[in-house]
Amino acid sequence: MVIEKLDINLNYNLKKLENFLSKQELRLDKIDSVYVVYDEVGEIIASTGKYRNIIKLIAVDNRYRNRNITNMTISKIIEELFLEGYSNYFIFTIKKNVDLFNDFGFKIVSDTGEVVLLHRGKNDIYERLNKYEDVKKKIEKFIVGTIVMNANPFTKGHEFLVKKALEDVEKLLIFVVEENDSFFSFNDRLTMTKNALKNYENIFILPSTEYVISNSTFPTYFIKDISKIHKEYAKLDILIFKQYFIPYFNIQKRFIGKEKLDKSTEIYNNVMQELLKDIVEVKEVERKEINGEIISASSVRKYYKEGNFRKIKKIVPESTYKFLKDKYEK
Repeated sequence: MVIEKLDINLNYNLKKLENFLSKQELRLDKIDSVYVVYDEVGEIIASTGKYRNIIKLIAVDNRYRNRNITNMTISKIIEELFLEGYSNYFIFTIKKNVDLFNDFGFKIVSDTGEVVLLHRGKNDIYERLNKYEDVKKKIEKFIVGTIVMNANPFTKGHEFLVKKALEDVEKLLIFVVEENDSFFSFNDRLTMTKNALKNYENIFILPSTEYVISNSTFPTYFIKDISKIHKEYAKLDILIFKQYFIPYFNIQKRFIGKEKLDKSTEIYNNVMQELLKDIVEVKEVERKEINGEIISASSVRKYYKEGNFRKIKKIVPESTYKFLKDKYEK
């Protein structure tokens, strides 16, 4: 047997990997690196890949399941993650496979009953949240609400949701999703949100931490029923929020925009209503419209690519408009 790093820039190699995964009832997922094991005739019999600090595509041919081959590929990926400077690693897997990762020091973060998130590294979720202890102290005696937003970019729709939330709470936590798979970088999205809301003393704008899962980084290769993907992503993300964020900050209300356009967001909102109904009030707010059209960040991204700042100006706050204009002209 031979273990090697697969050149994923070659379509032939990706096709070969995809065929192997298909035989294990798995699908090819977004990766930036993958190690494979070949048998004596050059066929792939095991794989482990990653995308940034998420380990994925963990698979082994049924004929070789009791030979610790998976440990070889996982060790290679962990070594690569260390060399790339990552100090925290994550694995999403099905429940029956959790024991495979005990020897590597992975601990369960949350479990939907079908999908499990595992973590290994310096900052577990409690340590990460404790970095917000100063914010926690400032809000502990007040009615606290929260909004989780991508703000890709921050629009008048986001601003409307914030103002509606402030009618109902004394302190508002805004978590900006901390990932860099969006059109605008995390730092840009955080900056736009802070710029737009800088005059509100009762708002606290925080990075969401890596534990608030982005739809774009949630691996789906191991979920056999494709129709369940959006629901399982929603369940895991909301359960983590329920288990850790709500008790830590003593959150009483969560605000979301009522979804009429995007099916996956509608599923997410419905799952949230079901999972959080017994501990916090989930308030759906009608989306902001201008001239009968719902304001959407996707429209802003479209206009930005076209350089159509006349249309952008109508649907974003002035601070966002200035930020985007300066960025576009650089």
